[in-house]
Amino acid sequence: MDGKLFVNEVSEGYPANKQEIKPGDQVIKINAIDVRGKDRAQISQLLRGPKGTPVDLVVLEKAKNSPKS
Repeated sequence: MDGKLFVNEVSEGYPANKQEIKPGDQVIKINAIDVRGKDRAQISQLLRGPKGTPVDLVVLEKAKNSPKS
């Protein structure tokens, strides 16, 4: 939607679930990189890394409309 990235699904027990990221939340940045206007391949590349590597997200919570990281 207009170059915005929204969380579609969160798997139980995974880091996103442990950080209380919810479906409908909007991802603003991945590792300090603004994701607006990025395509699916670019976003996948930003999210992937060696197992155990941290990924820093800035997320706009659907319910609160306030960023959290």
